[in-house]
Amino acid sequence: MALAALTGNVSESSAQDAPTSQLAAAHYYSVAPAPDWVTPPDADLSRAHPFDTPIRPGIYFRQVDYQVHAEKAEEFFHFTCEYITLAGVHDESSFEVEFDPAYQRLVLHGVRLRRGGEWRDILDQSSIRLTVPEAEREIGLLDGHVTVLVNLRDVQPGDVVEYRYTLAGWNPVFDGRFFDTIPLEWETTVQSMRYRLVKRSDRPLHTKTHGPEIKPDRRQLPDGLEEWVWRRDDIPAKYLESKLPKWYQPFHHVELSELGTWQEVAAWGAKHYDFSQEPLDPGLEAEINAIRRRHPDVESQALAAIRFVQDSIRYLGIEDGANAFRPAQPSLCYQRRFGDCKDKTVLLALMLRSLGLESDAVCVSHSDRGTVGDRLPSPMAFDHVIARLRLPDGRTFWCDATMSHQGGDLATMHFPDYGKGLVLREDTTALTDLPAPDPDDHRIDVVETYRIGGVGKATEIDIETVYLGSEADDIRYQVETEEPGIVQRRYLDYYRENHVAIESRGPLELMDDREGNRLVIRERYRLPNPWKPDADQSEEGWHTFTIYLQAIRDQLQQVDHTRREMPLRLSHPVHYRQTIHLDLPGTDGDWAGFFDETRHRLPFAAGFYEQETTYDAGKVSATITANYRSDADAVMPEDLPDYETAMNRIYDLTSTELWEVAPGSAAASAPADSPDEESLSDEDIGRLAVVGILAALVAGVIGIAVGAVATALIVNRRRPPTPPARPAASSGPPPLPPMGGLR
Repeated sequence: MALAALTGNVSESSAQDAPTSQLAAAHYYSVAPAPDWVTPPDADLSRAHPFDTPIRPGIYFRQVDYQVHAEKAEEFFHFTCEYITLAGVHDESSFEVEFDPAYQRLVLHGVRLRRGGEWRDILDQSSIRLTVPEAEREIGLLDGHVTVLVNLRDVQPGDVVEYRYTLAGWNPVFDGRFFDTIPLEWETTVQSMRYRLVKRSDRPLHTKTHGPEIKPDRRQLPDGLEEWVWRRDDIPAKYLESKLPKWYQPFHHVELSELGTWQEVAAWGAKHYDFSQEPLDPGLEAEINAIRRRHPDVESQALAAIRFVQDSIRYLGIEDGANAFRPAQPSLCYQRRFGDCKDKTVLLALMLRSLGLESDAVCVSHSDRGTVGDRLPSPMAFDHVIARLRLPDGRTFWCDATMSHQGGDLATMHFPDYGKGLVLREDTTALTDLPAPDPDDHRIDVVETYRIGGVGKATEIDIETVYLGSEADDIRYQVETEEPGIVQRRYLDYYRENHVAIESRGPLELMDDREGNRLVIRERYRLPNPWKPDADQSEEGWHTFTIYLQAIRDQLQQVDHTRREMPLRLSHPVHYRQTIHLDLPGTDGDWAGFFDETRHRLPFAAGFYEQETTYDAGKVSATITANYRSDADAVMPEDLPDYETAMNRIYDLTSTELWEVAPGSAAASAPADSPDEESLSDEDIGRLAVVGILAALVAGVIGIAVGAVATALIVNRRRPPTPPARPAASSGPPPLPPMGGLR
């Protein structure tokens, strides 16, 4: 093999023909033997792979070997895999290493292929490329990471490939402290896994196993070092169910940390967030003075400072190296007019302190939220930073500086349910319980009014949607991102899912009360003829018009099945109130008895649903009022049967089918006092007889009683609402999940 491939260097002559990405990749890695502290793995290649059926994975990991030297800040990786199928060759004939070149170096130790019992080296520098993680710009975090992609050559089914590399260097922001996570299972079968840690004997180490307990083997090494080794063999593939909540950890793993208390983590973070001695940027000082002049009291000054940081400083994080955990200087954040959660929080804290208020940064977890307390203390337990502020009267408020377009005041401004947080102060000793938002303060109220014409006539719909709290924040931002005509079309297309012929009767109207955090959108539509002939009835003339509580229907999370072993993720927090007013055609005689004035309350795991139906004979109108609220973000497996029953019932309740007869049809001309007995079921006839006999016993006149009951049934020939059929389940087995390697 050429020397350039072994050293990672490219000669001047070869550089003329090498692709740019190849030259860039060579800059980020080198090729050298494995460190002398590494011990060889013990992969057993004599055993046959366990897949002897027509359905097989593309690749089988024989050995997964991690070795970490805490004192040298080096991590060694050794993977051995067998290619079983052609699909595996197509999909998995490459591996990639992502790292941060600001403090890490990648050293490749070799790539070998075994075929027919013989090993040969297949590391080929000409097929190595440099890429950048694609998701960075989408989420506004430029973390400086690069990915070296190694494409393998001449791989065939039956081959065994091993690749080894070391990442040297740890983020200096942690001051040499050690913490790590040991994976114990994956979505693919693994024959053998080993994690080996070398550290000083006097370096503390705390462990926590999530899953079956696995005890490490420990032994002393020379020079005051010791070795801890975790092993696991014959690890089956883990099947992941769909729609899992973020906080749920499906894979067994072991946490390692030399930090034993949250106080140690808080003390470490506090020093990186202390900018009290930094002089104010002149422009920032002028901004603070302007806030002080414009707002007479500290509460309104605090709100103005929050609005400035949230709205005027855009979200963008440059998080290479130590910047991934250490905030930028507040003056730099102000001058750039951008920053990530850390940067914006320390800028806000500095402004609040300049206004005479107390403010601190608080670490939280977007994913773990309240379950972060189940983790070992370490900076890696968190992925977000928010602010705490205290007014002189002692009241405490919490604020997420990365949000924008928020309305309300300090007391009503939305603060997400992060569960627990770590206040970055020297005197912090434990995690702090954070306040949860009240769902009643952050909801959507929808009122729809239908002025319904008879068969063949138009129906007009007026819709008023009131967004409160965080819901208003979201819409306030959304309406500033799209063309007005596009927004209007999106709303129209939403209703076309149920009424394809719907027409707009005017532009959207928007009224925003930011101080009260109440945003109202009004819409007006026309349905040329919403009545549809009833194809199931033998008697012509009957038509149907189905009304949906669609805003609430959209929130219902149907269960794929009730035999899940993992929690089902729900949209949360969700709170919808929807009211439908129906101004009906005809007279009270046409509709009396059609609407059952009922109330329903269906509590279920993770929320509840309420619905009430009323009928006004004088106005010939009906009103359906519904209330849906979530109380949790997931349903546990044991609650799924009850949850499914509730969802099916709610789905049924959220549609109302109206019946109307076309003028001039046979059904319209049928005499009102002669029921069509062929249209009555045996059950209806039996019920008619029983009711008639009971009425006769009470009134004493059988003929009058039967006649009264028969007349009532004729009036109620407008059949009761029946829900539309649910979408049919997809036929056939689900597609096989993608076969992923260890990434």
